[in-house]
Amino acid sequence: MKLQRRERILAAVTGGLTLLLAVWFLFFSGGSLSYGRLSAHRDQLALEVAKKEHEVKAAEVAVRRLAEWQHRALPSDVAEARVQYQAWLRELADRLQFQQPTIEATGVESRPQTSSLLKFKVHGRTNLAKLTEFMYEFYAAGHLHQIRLIDVNTVPNSPDLDVNIDVEALSLPGADRKNKLTEDRGKALQLTKLPDYGKTIVKRDLFAPFRPAGSQPAPDVAQSTFVTAILAVNGRGEVWLVDRTTGKDWKLHEGEPFEVGSLHGTIKSIGTHDILVNVAGRARRYHTGDNLRGGEEMQKPQPFTMPQKRPRERLPKTVTP
Repeated sequence: MKLQRRERILAAVTGGLTLLLAVWFLFFSGGSLSYGRLSAHRDQLALEVAKKEHEVKAAEVAVRRLAEWQHRALPSDVAEARVQYQAWLRELADRLQFQQPTIEATGVESRPQTSSLLKFKVHGRTNLAKLTEFMYEFYAAGHLHQIRLIDVNTVPNSPDLDVNIDVEALSLPGADRKNKLTEDRGKALQLTKLPDYGKTIVKRDLFAPFRPAGSQPAPDVAQSTFVTAILAVNGRGEVWLVDRTTGKDWKLHEGEPFEVGSLHGTIKSIGTHDILVNVAGRARRYHTGDNLRGGEEMQKPQPFTMPQKRPRERLPKTVTP
């Protein structure tokens, strides 16, 4: 049967509407097969997969870091760790010639089944070059440790520095050593050679007095010349002076004059532990370790004067009856 033109148009419109309804139902309706819900569900699953992958990678990094820490940590035996590490700090301070160093274990913070934080204090006198070398050797070592505080003060009339250093080191129960420090070198230093740090720290002379730009004052030789020994040679007192910048030395006896830079002096007397020097007409006392700008100025004694006699009081005359 042949459809009329009008019927064909009606059938085409009906078919188009049916197709549109099917597409709308498939992609935009609230049913479980809607395209919007499927897309959202897919995006959510992709985010969860990315999150899990990130957690796996973070766990792998943590495992590697923990293994590294266990290899660098102090021994798992905390008492042995304190003894071994304190001895290491002592050896480092002695090797770098700290003056009268003290190494003190100041406490332990224990975290059961996780770690023990050991605390130490290093004190001594040294110069900026040796302090820089101490810091270099400290961070070049592979121990799991750090410097928490460093307090540096200048010493009057001396190139030395008074240094207090607070140190913390970590002992882990899973350390791969029970009673021995790691022998591995650390990787914390940005510069690999000690002279590289000398160029940036020592040559800057951080603790020197401020000088305006362009000023170059002449070095004070007397400031760098120290009394290094007071002794008796063949029954005669002798004092040794050494200029630490040039290595020049003097060996002097009582009554001998000397000239060190702008300072002119004469050895007045040599005692068992100190000397008296006449400098610019005044006596100064020096001990071993003093530089010639230091010492102690002796006060001039007051001249002796005879006490004045008080007039004798006359007693009143007594009258007898």
